[in-house]
Amino acid sequence: MLKASPNNLSWDVWEMTKIPGEWNKVVKIDLEAQKGRMEKQLGRTLGRGLCPTGWLNNMEVLVLREWTGFHKPYLFYNVRTQEIRLVHLGYTTTVELHKNSLVWFDHT
Repeated sequence: MLKASPNNLSWDVWEMTKIPGEWNKVVKIDLEAQKGRMEKQLGRTLGRGLCPTGWLNNMEVLVLREWTGFHKPYLFYNVRTQEIRLVHLGYTTTVELHKNSLVWFDHT
C-alpha cells in the first residue's frame, strides 16, 4: 500500500502480512533528490508532483504519472536500480491498477 498526496515525491510502501490487519513497511521511496532529473526528462516542472498508479514486475517497478492531466507521459521507477524511464502511453482517461496493487490516494 502507498499513501499518496499531491506535491509529494516520497512514499512508504507497506505490504499486508498473513495476519489480518497487520502491515510491514517494505521500503521508503524518496524521489525528491531526483526531481530535477525527472523534470528534465519531462521538459517541464512537475507542478503538483507525481501520483503512484501501480506496480510492474512484482513490485520492482513503480508506475507514476503527474497529478494533473491525462495526456502526459508516465514515469517508470525501478526500486532496485533507482532508474527512471519516461514512457508515453498516449491519452488515458482511467488507470487500471493490477489486482495485487493497493494505492490509497489522500486528497486532503
